[in-house]
Amino acid sequence: MEKIRVVLCANTDWYLFNFRRSLADRLRNDHGAEVICLCPDGPYRPRLEAEGYLWREVRMDCHGISPGRDLALCLQLTKAFNELRPTLLHNFTIKPVIWGSLAAWFAGVPFTVNAFTGLGATFQNRSLRSRVAKWVVTLLLQLVTRLPNTRFIFQNPEDQALIQRLTGLPGERTAIIPGSGVDTIRFHPAAVHPIPPVVLFVGRLLRDKGILVFCEMAKLVRMTRPEVVFWIAGEADLGNPDSLSPAEIQALANANPWLHFLGHVEHMASLYPQVSLVVLPSRGEGVPRSLVEAAACGKPLVATRVPGCQDIVEHGGNGLLVERPGPLEVKAAVLEILGDEAKAASFGKRGRQLVLDRFSEERVNLETIRSYGWPIHPKPRVRPPFGEKP
Repeated sequence: MEKIRVVLCANTDWYLFNFRRSLADRLRNDHGAEVICLCPDGPYRPRLEAEGYLWREVRMDCHGISPGRDLALCLQLTKAFNELRPTLLHNFTIKPVIWGSLAAWFAGVPFTVNAFTGLGATFQNRSLRSRVAKWVVTLLLQLVTRLPNTRFIFQNPEDQALIQRLTGLPGERTAIIPGSGVDTIRFHPAAVHPIPPVVLFVGRLLRDKGILVFCEMAKLVRMTRPEVVFWIAGEADLGNPDSLSPAEIQALANANPWLHFLGHVEHMASLYPQVSLVVLPSRGEGVPRSLVEAAACGKPLVATRVPGCQDIVEHGGNGLLVERPGPLEVKAAVLEILGDEAKAASFGKRGRQLVLDRFSEERVNLETIRSYGWPIHPKPRVRPPFGEKP
């Protein structure tokens, strides 16, 4: 019997290592698949190889549309697929979805799965540049969704409905799988109550993710609760026009000493127990990994009522949703949770259960493999009770 060969294609090695390594493990260990990571080179490539995964480089410009570079990407991918001959290709993020699908069709790959991890600034912003980019991307997606032997995974129903409306993609070729899953053993609640309270933002420092709203909110909260500390875990996304620049980040830090910019944090599971709540005033997400991890750690959440965020935050259940990402609205929600320890504890307990029910790695990976049409062999892991370490 010919060996199953699966190619996982993404725009960064960081994404595959941090978000899809557990899927690769299950494909290899439960299904005997040979897994190949196809992505640009980076600091996480040696770590993927150390885990025993094959790696193949593809050069990719992650930002914007460039006909020359995008055509070169399609040719690179076509050559790689002709050489690797995968049984199945799984693309993540918009560029691999578009150019990986076309290259797979050229190379005769038997089956392609495309995962939308969020539609990003192209579909959220209203600038002229974004409207032109959205028009081009829509035309390409209309082509891609008509290719045979392809299936599409969305993280929330709003993204699914939008792409279906723009492209005519039939519902029977789609699935909704909420996020990439969280290791509920590694991310677990701890009986820690930070004093003074710590409010955390996690994510790339993009305007659309609400980093400036968070900073302004912090200033307003401190007028009432001057002891509260604010942490920001994440880096600028250089090359992304929506990102803060290093100079802007430094200016914010200099002007607001209560804002602690932590930069990239390698071990987030050690950071969440040190905070009181997690805030993401985003304009739109797939399903934000930071909120799922925080909920798994039993932390209350504050987020905007937008696609993705509202899939993990139940208003009044495990956190609070604000109707618009404004500093005043977010401030009121943060102060409400900080001022009621019983409510915060109740939110944390409900959030943990929600992750166990819907967002665990076990569940997400099983649903993903089910979308391949393969047999399912669940191997459940032991989960610690709420508030206990494994």
